Amino acid sequence: PFVITIHDLLLMHFPTRRASSLGALSYWIKNKAFRIVIKRAIKRARHIMAPSEYTKKDIQNTFQRPAEAITVLHQAPTNFNANSQASISSYEVKQPYVLYVGVAYPHKNLAFLLKAWTIFKKKYKTDHQLVIVGKENYFYQQLLSSDAWKKAPDVRYTGFIPDAELPKMYQSAALYVMPSLYEGYALPCLEAMQYNLPVISSQATCLPDVLKDAAVFFNPFDAEALVEAINRGLTDETLRKTIVSAGQKLLTHYSAKTLAEKTLIIYQKTVDNL
Repeated sequence: PFVITIHDLLLMHFPTRRASSLGALSYWIKNKAFRIVIKRAIKRARHIMAPSEYTKKDIQNTFQRPAEAITVLHQAPTNFNANSQASISSYEVKQPYVLYVGVAYPHKNLAFLLKAWTIFKKKYKTDHQLVIVGKENYFYQQLLSSDAWKKAPDVRYTGFIPDAELPKMYQSAALYVMPSLYEGYALPCLEAMQYNLPVISSQATCLPDVLKDAAVFFNPFDAEALVEAINRGLTDETLRKTIVSAGQKLLTHYSAKTLAEKTLIIYQKTVDNL
């Protein structure tokens, strides 16, 4: 008997080779194996934990597990052990800037972000820089060689930044942007909120549910909508203060201690019912 945590069903909804560096046959085998394993695991699990209501409903609708078999347990953002000596200048980043932290898988929608950023810079002629942080791999290499990257002005890719230096990147930014098409949760947004950084986010999947009123939302297929969200997020001081304040209140509901305690209860109940 076992309990399982399902963070998302990404590979059920984005089964594309663009999300893999494998060859066609290897990718097909891997995806087929994933589907078999996750279907069996969800069917046989005594209980399932999910990070958001969206993921819970996704599991219910995709695998027909009853609602009572799935518990939503919200995660807390990472509390980094900050390095006070960290400096953004060592990454050739200049203020003011808009920040994205994360991977470059296709569903993260970074090509769309670059397209919107190009429109934003042309329309509003600001001196802001777009800073993208993430460990270099196959997907970042694809992004860096794309036409969208080559056309986008004032964009800086830093590569990997150690956890101890990330707080300085958040603290020094003017705005955080999440353009994703699919998420099971929203940890980078919550990390940004810890440092009083205003957040603008895609309205896709779980993001409105997790971020609630602590972000400005936009359609992740509409570049003009993102352009205007960026502009509002940078220039509307009343809005900025409102969503920062809402972010601080939101964070009080996402506790690592509470997550641990509720997880323990689920395991205990599972053991007691054997």
